[in-house]
Amino acid sequence: MGQVAIEILSDADLNAILTPDEHLLWTGRPAYGRRLFQPTGAERTYLSSMTVGALVMWST
Repeated sequence: MGQVAIEILSDADLNAILTPDEHLLWTGRPAYGRRLFQPTGAERTYLSSMTVGALVMWST
């Protein structure tokens, strides 16, 4: 088995990989969902139900 190298690249490093006539098409938002108040997917349901449950328990 050969050695596997993993490289972590930032946005500026893409210019070193792509040739001038190549374009990268990406519709994603990699920074979305990383902050505390940006839940994604099912996390919204979990967080809202836990918040409601905590408020109900606290009020009783």
